[in-house]
Amino acid sequence: MNSLAAPAEGRILIVDDMRAARATVEAQLHREGYVVAQCESGEEALEVVTQWRPDVVLLDVMMPGMDGYAVLEKLREDPDTRNIPVVFL
Repeated sequence: MNSLAAPAEGRILIVDDMRAARATVEAQLHREGYVVAQCESGEEALEVVTQWRPDVVLLDVMMPGMDGYAVLEKLREDPDTRNIPVVFL
């Protein structure tokens, strides 16, 4: 039986300093119909979140510079971004 489910909708931001990890996750999410953006640093992620407003952020914990915990803390401090779901990778 073929599944003719409608493509998923939603904007997902992937934040990881490892390009291969971002590409792998992005490929799978695209197959599922999601709109995906990528960032390689916490600082870049904070800029993209305020401009692009993803529905969810997939966030690496260990990154050079601003790590995932610091990014999450900044997101939670801002009333405009505090309710965006974050999943640690």
